[in-house]
Amino acid sequence: MRRLLPIAVLVLAGLVVRAPMAWACSCVADTTPQKQFTAADVVFVGSVSNVTTLEATAGDVVAQITVTQVYKGSVPAAAGVHTPGSVAGCGVAFVVGSRYAVFAMSSGGVYRANLCGGTTSDIGVLARAGFHPGSPLAPLAVDKAASRRAIGRTGPLAGAALLIVVVAAGFIAYRRARSGGARGSAG
Repeated sequence: MRRLLPIAVLVLAGLVVRAPMAWACSCVADTTPQKQFTAADVVFVGSVSNVTTLEATAGDVVAQITVTQVYKGSVPAAAGVHTPGSVAGCGVAFVVGSRYAVFAMSSGGVYRANLCGGTTSDIGVLARAGFHPGSPLAPLAVDKAASRRAIGRTGPLAGAALLIVVVAAGFIAYRRARSGGARGSAG
């Protein structure tokens, strides 16, 4: 059993390191920046100046964002973006001082964003998808193969396969050690 402990620790460490932040959030995997752009009411880039938690709305978070570029829709120079308070609820973990590409829905002047909508700290996603500031639906000509970077499941599937192999190997090694130990004590 002591031999299996290092293997179990390595497997668990590997899973934690490889686990994407949105495992608990159930987003549709077949999405692209182009689909997210089309679905959003507003798309813009900006820096987070403040993050506050709203107790009245079960812990929702509002990030105050200084807008630097608008890609779609009409957005003021400073916008408050509402998101669920936890990553498990698909909330964006806004960090003060960081820049974000925000894909948001707008209702009554309130902007709402979540992980599934495309909001990301990878602001280059817009350029790779062929969009430029002030271009609501007119993307630049780009290499389609490079821009169709759907959210993949390769990492989690590879991690699960590795886990199965390691557990099976550990079980086989345990059984062999146990059966070998029984023969050694009988003789």
